[in-house]
Amino acid sequence: MAFFILYTDMPEESKEWINIDYTTTQQYKTIEAWKEEARKVELVLEYPQDFPHSEINQLKRLKKFDSIVKPEKGPIRKVIYSISRQPIKTLGKYGKPIMKDCLFYNGYYYGFKWTGEEIKAEFSEGYYKKPKMKFQYDDNNNPNDPETGKPKGKHKVQGVTFEHYIELPTNNAKERRRFIEDLIAKCPGTSIELLAGGSHLYYRTPAQDNSHYGTRQTGYSWDQFCDSDLKTLGELQKIPC
Repeated sequence: MAFFILYTDMPEESKEWINIDYTTTQQYKTIEAWKEEARKVELVLEYPQDFPHSEINQLKRLKKFDSIVKPEKGPIRKVIYSISRQPIKTLGKYGKPIMKDCLFYNGYYYGFKWTGEEIKAEFSEGYYKKPKMKFQYDDNNNPNDPETGKPKGKHKVQGVTFEHYIELPTNNAKERRRFIEDLIAKCPGTSIELLAGGSHLYYRTPAQDNSHYGTRQTGYSWDQFCDSDLKTLGELQKIPC
């Protein structure tokens, strides 16, 4: 049986970005994950209240930036202000636990309006949030429709999972450094010297649910951050924050 998922009052999506590819951001991927998980359980979402407010607002700002920034008035810069590495637990073949070395980062896009005024928009990349859907009965004492026998109720969001999509080479320090520095090179305006010169490089301790709510440590040099494996990174002298 075919069905349709409605996003009440949700603005029509533009099929293409103009100046910045915001489809790679955590904000965009999180909103898309909400839509996809709702589709799976035939849940009707209302905009904006059924979507995560922080990501909705940040995505609005990214889209506005994309639509009004004028490259002819000055270069568009993608400035990363912090980078994190975190051990992420996944299941491999036959359900065997695997620890992956994942990277994510935060920053701002900068550019100029037609008036010459500088504008900016915040972004994150390397992960997104996916909602957990749980079915809730309308009446726990009478969970099923007496005529059809079908459960009465609907799915609701009950928590989130953190999904990571930038995995670093695990056992080769040269390849890991090359990967990170290639990523930096694709972000005009980002400086390795700036990242290495302050508390901008982080190691996050493993979290049971792969979230970012655990402790994080900083104080690393660029060489330490790029060349150390996760075990070494966690053992190095650092500044808790």
